[in-house]
Amino acid sequence: AVQEIDNSPEIQVANATILPQVVREHLEKITVIQDNVNNQLEKSCKYMIKHSSVHHRTNVLEPGQLVAIAPDTDMNPSTRKRKLEVIFKDTGMIIGMTNNNKTIIIETSEENTKHCPSKRVHHLKKVDS
Repeated sequence: AVQEIDNSPEIQVANATILPQVVREHLEKITVIQDNVNNQLEKSCKYMIKHSSVHHRTNVLEPGQLVAIAPDTDMNPSTRKRKLEVIFKDTGMIIGMTNNNKTIIIETSEENTKHCPSKRVHHLKKVDS
């Protein structure tokens, strides 16, 4: 059973006037849905950033920034007493980051490089005196 398509001029004119209106209505519905989805995604993204763990947050450290390096915390009771250091005694300049963005390469004041986990590195703010 082959169905014949009516290509009469009257049908073509009717389709030409109805089709743009249908397309416009459909596009308006789609933009409303997209706006709602984008608003919800933005809201949930802000919530996740606000409530996420410190270990999952992205770093805002860039090469050339002056940073302080926290001491290595060792929770092994037999070696912990030997590793006590002054808090944030080391400072240095960021050279770069490793591929996993969790280790930062720092040039210390003694002109040597040091690889430190990003959670041990803290940005130093300049104080105007």
